[in-house]
Amino acid sequence: MKRRLLIFIAVLLLAILPMSVYAANQNLPRVIDDAEIFTPSQELDLTSRIWDFVHNTGFDFVLYTDVTTDGRMVETYAENYYELNGYDWDGMILFICMEEGNRCWYSAAFGKCADLYTAKLGNYADDKMMPFMSAGNYADGVMAFIDTVEKGFEPEEETPPPLGMLGGIAAAIGLIPASASRAKARSGMKIEGKRNAGAYAIRNSLTVRNKSVNFLYSETEKIPKQKEKSEHTEHTSAVRGNQVSGSKRNF
Repeated sequence: MKRRLLIFIAVLLLAILPMSVYAANQNLPRVIDDAEIFTPSQELDLTSRIWDFVHNTGFDFVLYTDVTTDGRMVETYAENYYELNGYDWDGMILFICMEEGNRCWYSAAFGKCADLYTAKLGNYADDKMMPFMSAGNYADGVMAFIDTVEKGFEPEEETPPPLGMLGGIAAAIGLIPASASRAKARSGMKIEGKRNAGAYAIRNSLTVRNKSVNFLYSETEKIPKQKEKSEHTEHTSAVRGNQVSGSKRNF
């Protein structure tokens, strides 16, 4: 009887394990819009999307906006907010700063989440977010960010070679006997041709009358277009001593 009871408890714990990631902190707000850049309906949509992210990844997520950092670095301001307000050890914060002359966003991943939030993923998520932020569509920008990060956290699956590749291999194998037959047939042909391409040209068929070249500008300079890149950081947080992986982008 006792053995069956223990088995039942173990099964029950396994069933509720995914909920344990956020059950203790589920009453904490996930969207804190102190900068007032979202409408009430957008806040509801963002909150719902964030909880989907938490369910799907097992990591916490907080969206925070403000019009100032009180003179502190954006990175420190955002990380302190996440850690001092009791959010999970393994999770993320996306902080949008609307301060005049310091408009940017900073995303920080903590703990196990930091292992997955690489510089490459952070920069890619920022690229997806940038067009919306520049246009003032902040809610859509956050949605694009969350979608990109969630997809980036998914484990890569090994896929079989595409059918096109297999077809290409089969076609190449089929060409071998065909090439041999063509070479044999060609060897029995009598082909006479010119030794070089110049031999086919007709003498005096082309006359160049104006040999001058005119340019619109006397000097030209090629300037490569600079691609926007995020500032990536990896360090230990000041409050909990937790592992942090962060990405910052101005807009």
